[in-house]
Amino acid sequence: MSFEDICLIIDSALEMCTLNIHFVSNGEPLLYPRIQELIDYTWAKSRGRCEIKIVTNGTSLKKNEKLNPKYLKSRNVVLWLSLHCGEFSVWTKIHRPKFNPEKKFEDLKEFLKDFNKISPGSLTLHNVMCSLNYEHTESILEFALETGSKDVSFGQLSKFDDLQITTAEKKMLIEKLNSLKSEFARHKIRTNIHHFVIARSFLKKEVNETLEDSSSENKKTTSVIKKTNFYDENDCYISWLFSPIDDCGNVRSCGPGRFLGTVKENSYKEIIQKGFPGFILESTQISKTKKNVKDCQCESCPHVPMNSIANHYINKLTLK
Repeated sequence: MSFEDICLIIDSALEMCTLNIHFVSNGEPLLYPRIQELIDYTWAKSRGRCEIKIVTNGTSLKKNEKLNPKYLKSRNVVLWLSLHCGEFSVWTKIHRPKFNPEKKFEDLKEFLKDFNKISPGSLTLHNVMCSLNYEHTESILEFALETGSKDVSFGQLSKFDDLQITTAEKKMLIEKLNSLKSEFARHKIRTNIHHFVIARSFLKKEVNETLEDSSSENKKTTSVIKKTNFYDENDCYISWLFSPIDDCGNVRSCGPGRFLGTVKENSYKEIIQKGFPGFILESTQISKTKKNVKDCQCESCPHVPMNSIANHYINKLTLK
């Protein structure tokens, strides 16, 4: 998409009272040559009311560059940093930065220290757990403490089969995170560990079943392990939170979800008004139908931890 196309989408989103705009890409959004212009445009058009979130791996962040902590704070920018590991040897395997990776890692830490002082509460360290990093969860806590970060989140890998962790490794990961939960809390670092563990554990659930013995009239109740899906018992609220647009202008219901249209043929507002209401209705009834939403990858949904949090608070509000 051209710069002008992106600005038209921003205009349309602001017209519909959107106050959160995320800049993310299949690559690294901070490498987009006009990213600062986009930030300034969004800030000016929303009169400073819009929160701008940038999803970045941080490999290009330097505290003395144009996108420095003071500038980002002045534009209501928050950062969602794809960290994945706080240990350099693993971090560099995951991100594979070119040209002096040691310096880039140190530059990142120095930038985050300043950013957390200038704009506290505006950074989340995000970690997608896989076969490369599941043994290094302690390093994430250490990195958060060193940089003064107060929000840490964990996610599950939904692609790349060669990086998936085994059942035994999942168990080890959950044990590690449960043991670290109190340490994060002791240092007043907010995490989604509770909901991440729910997401990773939901594939197998112990349920009570009443079994009849055909040779007698006796019935007995026993516990059996059944394979279940998170959405068998929970709703999907992702469509309430965001609607992604890829770099070709395609609008989807959620990250891996249904194609709703392209801004090359219709305005963003027209696409949302036409396609979104039906998807929202289907997704919020998913636990009642116990089926996947059409054209959505619910069984391997990467948003389960986020949905677990949403279900928790919405159930409280509705006394469900």
